[in-house]
Amino acid sequence: KYHLVPLINSVIQNKMSIVRTFNGHSDTVNSVSVESKYLATGSSDKNVKIWDLMSGKLLYTLIGHKDWVMSVCLGKKYLATGSFDGTTKLWDLTSGKLLHTFNGHSDCVSSVSMGSKYLAIGSYDRTTKLWNLESGKLLHTLTGHTDNVWSVSLGPNKKYIATGSGDETAKLWDLESGKLIYTFTGHKGTLTSVSL
Repeated sequence: KYHLVPLINSVIQNKMSIVRTFNGHSDTVNSVSVESKYLATGSSDKNVKIWDLMSGKLLYTLIGHKDWVMSVCLGKKYLATGSFDGTTKLWDLTSGKLLHTFNGHSDCVSSVSMGSKYLAIGSYDRTTKLWNLESGKLLHTLTGHTDNVWSVSLGPNKKYIATGSGDETAKLWDLESGKLIYTFTGHKGTLTSVSL
């Protein structure tokens, strides 16, 4: 958990100067995720890259999605990637091997969020699906948004899921039951990002 300390100290000492630039994608980088010593990047070139955070070395290029990669999320053992092709893929972080493909959405996967046991996937089909990470079993389909789901976030306390949508609302859901707890209103535009 201390891998980021030298990087953060370097940024502070250099008054927020650029520490490193990661090059390698041939199109827009849509999503990045950092965990411990790794950086993952997802791009409109349909590829995902895993980098060594401290050295900047490219470790793997993950090929398998058939359209833009919209969202990446690093966990301690896995990497989840969501794509415009409507699928989410789970990869082994240390080997780069594809472990599982999650299907079920009828439109673009816009956001993925991963915990120790669960994977939450948000889609332009206006739903969020919650899966068991190890078994690949679908646990809940969360319905209620009236526009694209743009962002999902699993809480660190393993109790809640938050979703943000083009319908100008954010919703808080119970992780175990899948029931809606509360709808947050007040924005006058798409909620493109939520975090718990």
